[in-house]
Amino acid sequence: TAGSAMRDAGIDAGDVVLVDRALTAHHGSVVVAVVDGELVCRRLFRQGDVVKLEAAAPDHADMVVPAGEQLEIWGVVTTVIRQMPL
Repeated sequence: TAGSAMRDAGIDAGDVVLVDRALTAHHGSVVVAVVDGELVCRRLFRQGDVVKLEAAAPDHADMVVPAGEQLEIWGVVTTVIRQMPL
């Protein structure tokens, strides 16, 4: 992954995530979603009509999906692989 938006969820910049595209994303799932044509990794928040992609780092803003707009979930993160420093 790139960036540090999910570091408090245990996903750091440079980690590799395995994504299962067959799983259905639910509230609280860590997902890879398409936002403005780019893939982003965030935690899915769904409550009533509110849908957003939450960052797991205080210095990154959540991404709110406007009402009526479709959110494209690319897949659900199932595994994080971190390379050990040499």
